[in-house]
Amino acid sequence: MLDVLEGEKLCKLGRYESAVLCFEKALNSAPQEVELLIAIYSHLGNSHFCLKDYSASLKWHKCALDLSWLVLCAYLCGFIIIITKLSFVACLNKENLA
Repeated sequence: MLDVLEGEKLCKLGRYESAVLCFEKALNSAPQEVELLIAIYSHLGNSHFCLKDYSASLKWHKCALDLSWLVLCAYLCGFIIIITKLSFVACLNKENLA
């Protein structure tokens, strides 16, 4: 969580490369809260957008949107989602292949 807060501070200072590193470090800690994971994906998308790396920005925003959609569908169906490190890695691997 501290890495996310540090990344947010760095974004406000316009230090987007450093912010990306903080957000990636936060992902490597495999956050269990789905809302935090969605926020990290969004922050990565925003940071890459500010760096004019539009393909990476789109990739991360798509991860955030896909996961948000999954949460909404699960909520509407009455299921509980448990995010594991394995599913996190699967999402990233899928996006890296695209």
